Amino acid sequence: MKSVVVLNVFVFSVLLFAPALAEEILTFTFDNVPLDIQRDEIWHEHGLDLWITETIAGDDIPGQCTFDVLAGSIGLGPARLMIDIGYDASVNRVEIDIASNCGYVGCTRAFLYIHNATTGTAQSNGLWLWVSETLVLTPGFGVIDTIGVSSGIGWVYEIRIYSDAAPNEQRTWGAIKSLYR
Repeated sequence: MKSVVVLNVFVFSVLLFAPALAEEILTFTFDNVPLDIQRDEIWHEHGLDLWITETIAGDDIPGQCTFDVLAGSIGLGPARLMIDIGYDASVNRVEIDIASNCGYVGCTRAFLYIHNATTGTAQSNGLWLWVSETLVLTPGFGVIDTIGVSSGIGWVYEIRIYSDAAPNEQRTWGAIKSLYR
């Protein structure tokens, strides 16, 4: 009987004092990317750093950085789009709306990075020839701090980052990122 009372007190305490978590969605629509952005030049959305850089070994065409910016989308051909999200362990999943035109499956890929170096999760296009699709990535292990999208020839239309957040907590992604720099 005593253990039931202790258990009830514990459960009540957790429910009373632990903040309820709500899913927070951070959406990147690329509507405000400077049209004259240069390679490796950083711009900001939602307080986070974004940049376009050259592809690396393992990408469709390594060592290249050709891109185009239109209102609401970024064309990579070939190039890498990177987002530094800092160290927020609460990322549940990332959804990336793309259209690939490389001519084969696997030429447009999205990555979740752990400590800006190790690939935690990767997903590639399953369709091609300008068919829009959504790549869904869920962290496998570790703390995700960077998101990358590479393509030989493709467009990125929108990126959504889903995370857990306390509904009344006043925080921003930029503030979290700055704590770990």
